[in-house]
Order: sequence, then C-alpha cells, then structure tokens
Amino acid sequence: MSDKLTHWKQLKNPDYIGAYALQPGEELILTIKSCGLEQVVGTDGKKQDCLVVHFMEPVKPMILNNTNAKTITKIHATPYMEQWQGKKIQIFARRIRAFGEDVDALRIRDFVPKVATIDPAKAIAAINACITLDQLKKTYTSLTKDEQGHPDVIKAKDAKKGGLA
Repeated sequence: MSDKLTHWKQLKNPDYIGAYALQPGEELILTIKSCGLEQVVGTDGKKQDCLVVHFMEPVKPMILNNTNAKTITKIHATPYMEQWQGKKIQIFARRIRAFGEDVDALRIRDFVPKVATIDPAKAIAAINACITLDQLKKTYTSLTKDEQGHPDVIKAKDAKKGGLA
C-alpha cells in the first residue's frame, strides 16, 4: 500500500493545484515561470477571468487570489507580474474561514524560500547509467525533490527516456 494519500478534490478540478494536492504537512518550493489573466472554468461550469501562475517545476498551475498575490508582491518587492518570473515561492495548505465554512486553502509563505544548492552531476550520472525504462523510473523517484526539480536533471531524464522508449 502506498503512503501517498489521494484527496477526493484532486478528481474534481484536475487543471489547477489546490490545497488538496499537498500531503499533510507538505510544502512545495516552486519557481514562477509566468503569470497572467486566464479564463478559468470552475467545477460548476462557470467561466471566470482569474490570475493564474505557471511554474517551471512539473506541477499544475495555481489560481492566485488577492492574499497570495499580495504575498508574492511583498516577498519579492514588486507588484509587477513580469518581474516575478524566475522567483521562488513556498506554498502550503492552511485552514481558513471562507464562504461561511472552514476550508483548506493554498497559501504562500511570507518569506523567500531558502533553496539548497545541489550539484546535479551525480543524479545525471545515475540517470545516464539506466538501461531500461523501469530502471530509469526507479532511479528518478529515488532522487530528492530538489534533484528531481533541477532543470538539468529533468533534461537528462527526458533525453534518456526518449532514447529508451
């Protein structure tokens, strides 16, 4: 049995990340790729223009509410979305009162996350040594999240996967 839990809401809105996508106590450090206004279709089928941020890491985009947009503005000292590109944020789930009930919501930590500097060479070497897709999958999942999210490691994994397919 897997230790990973699946929240039922993951199946209701598969297009955007939500608090339900995090395991209990989990936090993610993500790098902003782009941010802008997009038309979002809610679970009720209604269309709405929302501020959406996309990440460099392989995670779903996040709909930004005012609270989270203000936090990014504060920690990165700019209200301009174009200047958020390449900036790191740390997201977590918090219980809040909204719409007359207590719900879990994604929030952004009010500080710039400290990211461990990793040398991807060892991870890339392990990936390049794989001779089957199954071995590649096991090797990649054994890496730390920081290693898995490193652009050079992702590039090596994708290249190796293409060569083994």
